[in-house]
Amino acid sequence: MASVAELVHEDALRRLAGPIGYREGVDLAVSGCVQLVSFAPVRVTARVEDLVLQHVELRSTGRGLSWSCTCRDGGTRAPCKHSVAVAVAARQGSPSRRR
Repeated sequence: MASVAELVHEDALRRLAGPIGYREGVDLAVSGCVQLVSFAPVRVTARVEDLVLQHVELRSTGRGLSWSCTCRDGGTRAPCKHSVAVAVAARQGSPSRRR
């Protein structure tokens, strides 16, 4: 099974979230709003401070990437900006990216 970090490459995130959701998520990640709580190969949890604190979970499943967020858009078919922000932070924090 692929790790979360392997599933959150830029092209996949753009395709899943769309251009606006992707851009907003990257902006949140770059501005330092993401705090990774747990970082394991198949599960990442984080807090995202975006006016209101949101809790996000990313998982690698047999079917690919799954996500959940406490925001009102967190249960939709596309990842919300908070999920994208966590995905970007996970990709940047991946041990293979730090080498």
